[in-house]
Amino acid sequence: MMDRELKIRILERACEIIATPLTWTRLAVARDCVGYSTDPRSKQAVCWCATGALFKAAHELGKNEKDFEHRKPIATEVGLGEEVRPGKYLWNINDEFGREEVLAVMRARIAELKEEG
Repeated sequence: MMDRELKIRILERACEIIATPLTWTRLAVARDCVGYSTDPRSKQAVCWCATGALFKAAHELGKNEKDFEHRKPIATEVGLGEEVRPGKYLWNINDEFGREEVLAVMRARIAELKEEG
């Protein structure tokens, strides 16, 4: 299980990764410079969705898929695996509402985690 500080670092880094419209995408976890879907850890990746940014951030911070508790998706590990808005999951927010809403959700989770400490 990830500790609170690591969750915060992953979320903060994910926000940095998708900080601009050019580094964010929808309908794929990551895309290359041509627009093709790719692995979020790929050196060819130039933009990421919310979950792709979380995965990339976790990877950069030394985590890999095997580190996730019982192989839970990274969104679940950082506390965003359940509904984050009524009837909406993080990936729905990403694809339906856009980058600004994703950043708002991630920043709200960071604030919650900091308050827990």
